[in-house]
Amino acid sequence: DVVQARYETAAVIGTLYTRFGVGPNQFDLMLNGTSNLVRLSDPSFRGLLNAQGGEVYVVAGSNMNFITTGLDQAGWDNRRFGLTEQFEAYNTSTNYSVSLAFSFASAMDLDGDGLANTNEYLVGTSHEAWDTDNDGMPDGYEVANSLNALSGDGGVDADGDGVTSLDEFIAGTAAGDSNEFFRVIETDSPTGSTTVMHPVFSNRHYRILYADTAASSWNWQSFANTNIPFGSYYHDGAAGMHSFTDDYTAATSGSAPTSGARVYTIRVTREN
Repeated sequence: DVVQARYETAAVIGTLYTRFGVGPNQFDLMLNGTSNLVRLSDPSFRGLLNAQGGEVYVVAGSNMNFITTGLDQAGWDNRRFGLTEQFEAYNTSTNYSVSLAFSFASAMDLDGDGLANTNEYLVGTSHEAWDTDNDGMPDGYEVANSLNALSGDGGVDADGDGVTSLDEFIAGTAAGDSNEFFRVIETDSPTGSTTVMHPVFSNRHYRILYADTAASSWNWQSFANTNIPFGSYYHDGAAGMHSFTDDYTAATSGSAPTSGARVYTIRVTREN
């Protein structure tokens, strides 16, 4: 729900002023005028919310500021335009950008990285880039886990728990807590089956593999496709626990361990 425009101008042009006409929910405006409109803003955006539905915000991007006073006929109470309200932005460099956001959440956090625009100003990260330093982790996650959002540190084990920060982000655990990392929580081996329990986090895909040969190179095998969601499954709910059972039938591994012991591994990928 974000539309971004990027501009490049010749230096001789100087300052370019761009106006945006904003009128959320035109049908309600036709019926009720401006009675349901609410102005919302912070240092990074200006916009309108219609209490009957609909909202739009102009968000300053890089090298762009707002004109905050002296806009002739720009408000809904003194306009001669058919639009509800006007916001004006201007460039401070020949390369600049501005965005329209259609939800308050996106106006507050333009790039959806979990860190508000104004906080990104303070930290020094880009509020237009989900991952300012391109190390695979969003800026909000890095700040929350005391990582360096301005210098790629995805391959660093910041909390000393044996797992890199990027792998912790992918798994859904905290890279700033040495007591939290992805691992099997419990195993149980009653007669004729093996049950493994592990944590799950939202927007992750889990794939379980097994091997019967203890060697330097594991011969990992997949569970039968008939056993979804045990062998491969997607979790989109709240964080919790998941158990899968290998009952040695055709629906799972197809047989009991051939060497008397079986090893399991869980692969995690983050979907979005």
